[in-house]
Amino acid sequence: MTGELLRNPASTWADQARTSVAGARTGTLRTRSCRTPSTETLVSVEVADDGRVRVLLSGSSPAVPALAACRVATLTVPGPGSRVVRLTGSFTMDRPDESGVRSYTPTLLSVRLVEPGRDDVVVPVDAFWRSEPDTFGHQAAAVLRHLAAVHGEDLLAGARAQGYDAASVVPLVVDRDGVELAVLTLEGVDRWRVPFEGCVSAAGADLRTVRLPVECTCPDRV
Repeated sequence: MTGELLRNPASTWADQARTSVAGARTGTLRTRSCRTPSTETLVSVEVADDGRVRVLLSGSSPAVPALAACRVATLTVPGPGSRVVRLTGSFTMDRPDESGVRSYTPTLLSVRLVEPGRDDVVVPVDAFWRSEPDTFGHQAAAVLRHLAAVHGEDLLAGARAQGYDAASVVPLVVDRDGVELAVLTLEGVDRWRVPFEGCVSAAGADLRTVRLPVECTCPDRV
């Protein structure tokens, strides 16, 4: 079992942000204007195949007059692990449908991955658009459950072999390229990124062919 501290380049952060946005169905929209109070509204989100985001608002939503006063707003959606993705952009309203629902499409100005207690990760907008969402996401929950339930001791031994004075290891995030673990020590919590060795991409693959970061021959691991 080999690994490295999680210090992802911008392209990897862009992949994570793009994947999170692609799977988003709800989020919060924060508007701001000198003429109206700042509002934070729970909204529905639609994402097209090309990654373009649409925010759906009812005609009575307080965000509608706020966006009319100032089109710049921030959409926040769940991100990987304990992070969220914040998309700030200029939101343009499409034509309302027959039910009166208004849809808004942002022209992105900034993309950030935000986690409490850590510096924001700024993802260049062009890198965000160049990245591809991870289609392995629908299998990720099964892999994480299996790692936690069956291979906790294996992961702990692997972390200790890498030099961590680990008390326990918790699988946090898995994607097509590897798994991110929280390593709990007496000094705090470290994040550890472990790549899938020998597996270029798990996207579209049968989960049983994906090599986990432990020796796993469990027939029912999914």
